[in-house]
Amino acid sequence: MAEFRCYLLDRNRKVVAIETIRALALPRAVTKGILAAVARQAATFELWRNNLCVYTYDLPSAPPAQTQPTAAAANQPDAADY
Repeated sequence: MAEFRCYLLDRNRKVVAIETIRALALPRAVTKGILAAVARQAATFELWRNNLCVYTYDLPSAPPAQTQPTAAAANQPDAADY
């Protein structure tokens, strides 16, 4: 079993926490890193094995709120009207 250090970072890439992750392979360690980052509300994380950064991940930001067209914009002719 491999042991990784998971650095949980904020939006300014400042370390907010460090966790030890044990996993059989890198993909499993990445999954555990994502779960740790979400639980701690970290913006990103890095997985390190010994002195080598083996994975960096930026969590997706929340999608922007969808806006509804205003009445004025809805009444504007578009190219299909000409």
